Amino acid sequence: YKTLESINFNIDEINSFYFFKIGRWDIKLNSGVLIRLPQNKYRESLENFIKVNSEIKNNYKIFDYRIENQLILN
Repeated sequence: YKTLESINFNIDEINSFYFFKIGRWDIKLNSGVLIRLPQNKYRESLENFIKVNSEIKNNYKIFDYRIENQLILN
């Protein structure tokens, strides 16, 4: 939560959080978008999501950052 605040992520857009035993999180937004975060470097992934989401106006519902140095859109 503190990481989200520190990068000015709009907390009001978050519908739910999912924690996985392997130590990673998914964030589901009110718009239906799912952000799949990696175990490590999740802050960088969130910052990238903010940038990419503001630059591309589309209907992607999944932003998958689990593979290092890759973003998978679906």
